[in-house]
Amino acid sequence: MVALAMISASGLLIVVICLTGMPENTRAAVIVSVGVAVFLFFWIILQTTHLPGEIFANPAWTATEGVSPLRHPPVISVTPGDDYIAYLKFALPIALLITGLFLFRTDHDAEKILGYYSWAIVVIAMLSLAQFFLFPNTLVLSEKRFYADSLTGFFVNRNTAATFFGLGTLLLFAQAWKQFDRAWWRYVLFANPPQTWSDLRVSFRQSRFVVSALAVLAPLLALVATKSRAGVSFSFLAILVFVLIMVLTARAPSGASGTRWRLTFRIFAGIAVIAVAFSVLGARVITKLEVRGLDDPRFCVLPGMIRAVRDQFPLGGGFASFQEIFSAYRDPSCGLSGVWDKAHNLYVEGMLAIGIAFPIILLICVGYLSWAFTLGVRNRKRYRFAGALGYASLVLVTLHSGFDFSLQIPGFAIAYAAFLAPLVTLCLRPSQSAVVK
Repeated sequence: MVALAMISASGLLIVVICLTGMPENTRAAVIVSVGVAVFLFFWIILQTTHLPGEIFANPAWTATEGVSPLRHPPVISVTPGDDYIAYLKFALPIALLITGLFLFRTDHDAEKILGYYSWAIVVIAMLSLAQFFLFPNTLVLSEKRFYADSLTGFFVNRNTAATFFGLGTLLLFAQAWKQFDRAWWRYVLFANPPQTWSDLRVSFRQSRFVVSALAVLAPLLALVATKSRAGVSFSFLAILVFVLIMVLTARAPSGASGTRWRLTFRIFAGIAVIAVAFSVLGARVITKLEVRGLDDPRFCVLPGMIRAVRDQFPLGGGFASFQEIFSAYRDPSCGLSGVWDKAHNLYVEGMLAIGIAFPIILLICVGYLSWAFTLGVRNRKRYRFAGALGYASLVLVTLHSGFDFSLQIPGFAIAYAAFLAPLVTLCLRPSQSAVVK
């Protein structure tokens, strides 16, 4: 299935490249994306190639010699036959991200696709809520065998669903904030409010703020219904980051007297809103965290995972090797039910799989995205929200990846790539003043 999706995505990308050509403003983003994909591909070649003298070969090959009549030449990876298939799960979202950068070249296109993305999340959230309350034992069209007491949406795991709906809540919240800010928010706080109630109603109607604000409820309720402690907590933290960036970088309209107390009011008002929402909607999750604390298999097996990482460092054990390697380090006192095919920690699994290459790739990706979002916040007046939204999404995804495996799931990785493409375009596009000059 992943191979078929990769073939389709590659064909689409080739067609888009032939029809549109290299985008001007996001050229560097395309080059970085291709560079990361190529670097990992050659690293996997290194891990799966028989080197002269069996240099750097994993000791597991020597230990298993004679056990099976089929003998593979000793290499760095313990899963050389699976690594390239696993690589497709990484390359697929990269291909779709690059496709999005080629397609969404203008502010209008990028903002429009974000709107479509927002309403798609609303529809998915409403369908997920309906399925959870009306058919709790059903997952799409099949029987639900895991997390029967939690909403999982179209995912099997509630934590991946929490990351997805947290991202959706953040996006819908940003859309509502954008509409509110453009209509009359800054004029009210900068001493230039609408003069009559009629002006106020027209402003609301034109801004579509009410619809955007109500739309936030769908992914927000879905998020809370997942009952994911880390997912809910980091989602609200991401919203708080978005609010703080927006209020701290707010600019007064031309001719308005932007006094310090108004900015202070905005900061405390934003924090108060997030605090109230977190207290009301996250109370159940907080209670669960207080009761269970760190009594969770994910934390129990973590020392074994760290030992596995240390033993496979610096070249890693193979891009698809986690399940095979971790089984030897699994602590029986943490329970023996189930098979751990993924670590509930992206960083541990990445280090175990590809060793020193993982922090290099992570630094390049997070560093470049942070740089792009900084430019968006600093240079884009009308689209400043895109940079703030990008930063907030990084907070959510990177922090939650330390507790769950959302990015290891191709479905969520693709959704996040589609989310990032228009944001990067909005952040890297030149401002209108620069264009005029």
